[in-house]
Amino acid sequence: MANMTTQTATLQCSYGASPCSLTVTNVTTAQGVNNMAANILTDTAYSDISGFSTCTSPSNPVISGSGGTVSSTGCTPTFGSPWTPGSTTVQISSIGALTSSSTLTCNYASGTISIINSGATTVTVGS
Repeated sequence: MANMTTQTATLQCSYGASPCSLTVTNVTTAQGVNNMAANILTDTAYSDISGFSTCTSPSNPVISGSGGTVSSTGCTPTFGSPWTPGSTTVQISSIGALTSSSTLTCNYASGTISIINSGATTVTVGS
């Protein structure tokens, strides 16, 4: 079983320089350990996921367009699909709950966003 993921969970990108906190902005109706519970659609850049300081992905347009002169740039996360997998047994606002084992793919070279602290270590959900 995976842990439920809530507001203030800590996220890390495989191409990001530093972790960031998750902010739950989509409409949810569940509370998990005194924080709003997230679902797999909690993936809006800059409002749910603020960014990971700098990006080192070679597919980031700033880096790829520099001809190799830039090795990192500010993180501008972009996501084409929701977190996967979500919980198959618990739903938040009729959408699968976000779990500690879920990952999200950034559009820049398939950077993988993972949850390094779910924010709810005592609430488990089926995945």
